[in-house]
Parts: sequence; C-alpha cells; structure tokens
Amino acid sequence: MANAPDAAVWQDRDLDELFAPLTGARKVALAVSGGPDSTALLHLFSLWRSATAAPLPAIIFTVDHGLRPEAADEAEFVARLAATRGLPHQTLRWEGPKPSSDIQAAARAARYQLLETAAVREGADVLMTAHTLDDQSETFLLALTRGSGVYGLAAMPTERRLGTLRLVRPLLAIPKARLIATLEAAGIAFVEDPSNRNMHYARVALRYAAPELARLGLDAETLAATARRLARASTALDHYADRLMAATVAIHPGGFLRLDIARFLQEPDEIVLRTLSRLLRDVMGHDYGPRLDRLERLLLDVRAALDEARPLKRTLAGSVVRLNACPAPTLWIYPELGRDGFPDIILAPGETRIWHQRIRLALAAGADRPLQIRALGPDGRRLIALGLPRGLPAAAIETVAAVWDGEALVAVPAFDHVAAPLTDRIPTAEALVAARLGLAIAPAADIAPALRPKH
Repeated sequence: MANAPDAAVWQDRDLDELFAPLTGARKVALAVSGGPDSTALLHLFSLWRSATAAPLPAIIFTVDHGLRPEAADEAEFVARLAATRGLPHQTLRWEGPKPSSDIQAAARAARYQLLETAAVREGADVLMTAHTLDDQSETFLLALTRGSGVYGLAAMPTERRLGTLRLVRPLLAIPKARLIATLEAAGIAFVEDPSNRNMHYARVALRYAAPELARLGLDAETLAATARRLARASTALDHYADRLMAATVAIHPGGFLRLDIARFLQEPDEIVLRTLSRLLRDVMGHDYGPRLDRLERLLLDVRAALDEARPLKRTLAGSVVRLNACPAPTLWIYPELGRDGFPDIILAPGETRIWHQRIRLALAAGADRPLQIRALGPDGRRLIALGLPRGLPAAAIETVAAVWDGEALVAVPAFDHVAAPLTDRIPTAEALVAARLGLAIAPAADIAPALRPKH
C-alpha cells in the first residue's frame, strides 16, 4: 500500500511540528508496546526531546495484558530501549480474571484504564499513543462496515480528553511505511504481535484488503481525508450536544446520570442520538459509543414508552437505561452489573487508583492500612439504610464505589457517608464521567433530594 513518499525517512526538521501538541505540557506519558508504530514514536520523541533546551519530563509505559507469553519479553525490550534514551519505563499488567467474551474490547478498555491511572499517578497531563494513518483508515472502514453515522465515520481525533489527561495521537497523519523506514534507517529493531496477522479479526482482514482498495481509489490517504471532513461535521454536532447536556443532564457524585427526557427529546434526532451516544460512552469510559442502529432502536423504544406513559428498562454499551414515566418523565443511566460483576481493588496508603473506569480514588499517605474498593451493592445500601425517593432506581445507588475494611463498610464518598471516625482513612473520590462530558458534578441532594439515611 505504501508508495515512495510514504516510505520516506523522517527528517529531524519535521519534529517540532510533529510534537507541537505537547506545548504547555507538564509531563508526558508514552504508550509503547514495542511494535513498529510505538517504537517509532519513542524514537522520534527522544530525538525531539534531546534537541530542546528544557527537555519535557516523560515516562514510558508498556501494557502486558497477560494474554500472550511473549508479552513479558516485549515489555523488557521496550524497557531496554527506553533506558538507552534516558527515559524511565514501567510495565503495567492487567491482573485478575479475564472476561469470557469480547476479549479485544475488554483488553482495549483495560489498557486505557491502566495507562490513565499510571499517568495520573506519575504526574503526567498528556498521554501519547502511536496510531497512524493506516490505523485511521482501518477505523473508518470498520465503522463503515457497521453502518455508522457521522460520529463513527469521523474515526479517531488527533486529540481528546481521557479523564483529566489529554490523549494525543501525533502520528495520525503519518503512514506506517514511513515509520518503519525511519526505524530501519536508524538500525532500531521492533517486535511484531502475531495477532496482527490473524485474519479472524476484522481489522486484520481489512489490512490485507488495503492494496485492492487502494487500486480502486480507496487508499489510506483518501479514507483518512474523508474521516477528517466528517470530523468537522462531528465537531459541529458536538457543539449542540454540549448545550443539550448542559440543559438536561445531571451527574450524581456516584457517577450515574439523570436526564430531563421530555426536554432532551425536543431536539432533532441527530442531536439527540449524538448526545445519547456520548453519555453512554463516557459514563463507562469506553473509546466509542454504541452502534448507531442500536441507538436508533433505543430512541424509538423510549419515545414509544413516553407516549404510553409506561416505564422502560434497556441495557446498552455496559449501561442500564431506565425510563420512569411518573411522577415526571426521567431517564436514568447507570452501569450494568454484567456477568463478571464490578471489580474489587485494593487502595494502599498514598495511592491513587481508578475503579471500574469510572471513579478515581486517592488514599492519604498517612492512612494506617490499605482499604478495599468495591460496589456498594444491596448489602451495603441496607447497611447505611439509605431511603430512596420515588423513581430513583435502587440499582443505580448500588453501583457507587464503597470503601471497605474487610467486611466493615468504612465510607461511601458519593453520599458523604463515613462510618469510621478517622478522616485520614477515608479516600477522596471523583466521578470521571464529569470530566469526560465537560459537566460539573451536581450535589446529590439536587438529583435526589429525598435520598437520606433512614432514622
């Protein structure tokens, strides 16, 4: 698929333009797997960094998903390469049981969660990944095979928010062939993931079809240019989606959402669908929203239920969408328990971790021992004897993060509930959906004024 310009070796004079998005960054984290794209990113970044008067602090992360025996050796390869450039390196491991289905999507979500948590812990405000022009064209084609609308066909942006981080993709306009040529000219080795040749995966099949598509005029540059043009339309839609969210969406400190659905549905369907997709994507921290046909079906079901003044409950993209028609039409969005349940994590003194891709928690360094973070659940809700106002689903309350010391419930930060007298043992908690959506957390009383402990 590459032509001669694609394979041209990178020139140092182009590096300032390539890394211009890092202007103003405090510290940058690079996701490097050892493959050609990310190895080239590490190589080019280190060249640029060493040529600057005040080198930007940086750290290299490699994610070992624990799915291939070669992954540990690949992480060690990256660690050695980083050391030759004077850059610190950490291997991030996806621990615990793996899901029984859709392993690629789960691994992608786990990768971003691990990277975000580690980057924040190390004080980085920018995370860089090595997606290329080839990745962009493949993403466009995958979206096309799914019947995606403007949102999906806009493919990957060069920059987006990832919690409190900026996720930057500086190589998104660069062909993979140019990166490989640059590494070969510099005598830098890289590794090849055998899954990149597995035709079982749709992305790999499209990669092998690329030469024939290019012959028909659908080369990577053309597809990526189309994605960029659709991204302009996507940005315009986001302008109106932002306004709709600000007017109709309230975010509970526990990370679930309440919508004024009557007002929400007054907008054109394209804006409603766009906004709903973002809500479902960001409440769970996914990379992408649900498929458009499923969103359209959900919207039809919600409108029908409202017309008939009846409740509705649907699951989509890992979330529960629940409509209460009375006393006032209200739509709730909260995480679905799912077959694998919510995770349990250990939070050590002085540590900051992200739970279930949704809540960032930090425990003071002076705390006397680690604590467990797991969902409040029905048992926890009964322990703190929370009363429920009419219409608020108990299941939404049960999804919030709770702090446990063994079987003792220590705190539920979202409800300012503290069972232990020592405040330095209570982690601070932040619902990441607010940063993803660009909205403020609403006080719990504004969302559910009757939500209070029973006496």
